[in-house]
Amino acid sequence: MPTFTRKGYGRIYVHDPNKIMQVKDKIKEINEFEYDYLPSGFVTSFEDFPNVVYTHKFDDLDTDELTLKCWRAGIFIFCFDNGHKEYVTDNLLD
Repeated sequence: MPTFTRKGYGRIYVHDPNKIMQVKDKIKEINEFEYDYLPSGFVTSFEDFPNVVYTHKFDDLDTDELTLKCWRAGIFIFCFDNGHKEYVTDNLLD
């Protein structure tokens, strides 16, 4: 089960910013306990890529399950885990 790095950096990017709340609802549906650890600003639009945020203890969400549920609902997301790196390296952006 792929998850975000504990006390690492990452973010969930949403194609349509109007769907951010729906993504959060899907997270809560999948794992209500983990939803309580959702960092502020963690779910955002693609316009914010490659900026990442600190994950804190948000590390027990199956990102494949979330992606599948969102895509089936027509909500296109990208779960990006940058490990323990606070900044995205230039070679990733080429």
